[in-house]
Amino acid sequence: MKKIVTIGMVGNGRATELHMEAYSYVRGVTLRYKSITSAHSETAKRGQERYGYEQTVSSIDEMCADPEIDVIDICSPPYTHDEYVIKALEAGKYVICEKPLSGFFGRGGDAQPVGKTVSKAEMYAEVMKNLDRINEVVKRHPGKFMYAENFIYAPAIQKAAEIIRKKKSRILCMKGEESLKGSSSPVAGEWSKTGGGTFTRTGSHPL
Repeated sequence: MKKIVTIGMVGNGRATELHMEAYSYVRGVTLRYKSITSAHSETAKRGQERYGYEQTVSSIDEMCADPEIDVIDICSPPYTHDEYVIKALEAGKYVICEKPLSGFFGRGGDAQPVGKTVSKAEMYAEVMKNLDRINEVVKRHPGKFMYAENFIYAPAIQKAAEIIRKKKSRILCMKGEESLKGSSSPVAGEWSKTGGGTFTRTGSHPL
């Protein structure tokens, strides 16, 4: 096993804070925080100072081109996820991506607001295309893809999935409940950045 794992971090919001806390629990390997980037250079600089990254870089492309970086951790807004996951995997990196993985962000020519003017069936079809595209890249490249949604690793969820697989059952009912005061993301209310309304933004937690 490699004893030093070098991290590149994309973003410096609440998700980055949570991921950095999670890294503090890693045992058995040494984590090297090399590069951090964000949409604004001053935000990346704050992240560098807070978490101890060695440098800031201007884009994920610099991380992808850096042979020392093993893992690219994507904590940027959802509208960037598809592109960044694919770029990082194609560069041979391991990838961690914050939830939600994808969404419908609107297409050129869609009337605004897309949440009221585009049918949910069209949105669903587009999201499935996005996921299929990511899945194809995951299959082709050796880097491991890791989706940062803790619920899917919870024992109760894992057991439910095992039962469904073994019994080949259909899901007849699914219910999730969560109470949130609101998102800390500055783009939370923008459909074009988050890929959906509140059910996508907060519903990705229990789902």
